[in-house]
Formats: sequence, structure tokens, C-alpha cells
Amino acid sequence: MAVPIITGAGLGDLSREVSESVGRRAYQFYESRGHEHGQDLADWLRAESELTGLREQITPSADEVRIEIPLDELPGTELQVGVDRSHVVVTARTAPDGEPEQTPHAGSIRAAKRIDLPVEIDPSRAEATSDGRTLEVVLPRAGAS
Repeated sequence: MAVPIITGAGLGDLSREVSESVGRRAYQFYESRGHEHGQDLADWLRAESELTGLREQITPSADEVRIEIPLDELPGTELQVGVDRSHVVVTARTAPDGEPEQTPHAGSIRAAKRIDLPVEIDPSRAEATSDGRTLEVVLPRAGAS
């Protein structure tokens, strides 16, 4: 199944939303400690670690960069892939009732990952697909035909 590719201003919105999700989770840690101050960095890093736990395999070739991410921990999520020339942002969302939403940016972000690429790519030719077990992103190199 094809996974939506987000580029341009939409990628900035997606990155900002990921950051806000980390902030909300960090605040939950702060609340769970009874609003004890002085642990904000630790809360942020813990939240970021929870949210960015996706494991990726990056395989560069002469013409493209291929990224594979196992989805074993994320059944029933809506995937989105944001792409620019030098990095990729992947998000997996789950609606409050556990069912994937059809509306982009619906539901809460359950996992996210920013991946810095080893080479520049052409975002306009990026493709992403998922079989439910693995997300595969194919990113043609900039200037490759």
C-alpha cells in the first residue's frame, strides 16, 4: 500500500508536530512526579527516546537510498513520510480508539523518526510503501535518472 509523502511546508509542519508530541510526553513525566522541577532535560530525553524508537536500515546505492523500517510494534497505525533533500521524517499515528484515521494528521503520534541521509536525494521522486510489516522508502539520488 502506498504511504503519503510530505514535502515542502508540510514537512516543517510534520517536524513541528513531532516536537510538540515529545513536549507533551515530557510534560506527562513532569506531572507524574508531582510537578517536581529540575528534571526537564531528563523528561525531554526520555520522551524523545520513547517516541523515536523506530529502527531503520539504510541502504545507499549509486542511484538511490533505500530505507526499511520494521513495523512489528506498530499494528494499526497510519504512516506518513516527510522528505527533503537531506533527511526523512517518518511518523506512525494511532487514533484514540486504536483505528487508523483517514484524515491526515488525525490521531496522536505513536512513533516518529528523523533520519539524516548520507547523500542528497530528489524529494519529488520519493516513494513509500508498506505491507503492514515493513515500511519501505525509496529515495532517488539528486541528479540520478
